[in-house]
Amino acid sequence: MSSGEGENTVLDFDLGSFFSSASVWDHSQFETVAIIIGTIGYSLYKFILVLAKSIRNLMIDKDDLSIAWKKAEQERENNEKYFSNPSHNNFILWMRFS
Repeated sequence: MSSGEGENTVLDFDLGSFFSSASVWDHSQFETVAIIIGTIGYSLYKFILVLAKSIRNLMIDKDDLSIAWKKAEQERENNEKYFSNPSHNNFILWMRFS
């Protein structure tokens, strides 16, 4: 056995062990990475779903708020019309002081 052949054999052995261990490592690592990516993807999906529902609820609340605001304005205008009538004011004064 010459010194050149021994070096190549050691080099081949090292590369072979590296690639054989790397292929096993890649397979198990692939499973781990796939699980991690799946978990992160599912978490992002749920987060976006909850965020979309929250935004939708805020929009509904905003619409409800604008409806309630318009209703309050109508009631205020009706009250102003009612209390601006002098006969109603006299009745209220009579009720208050009797």
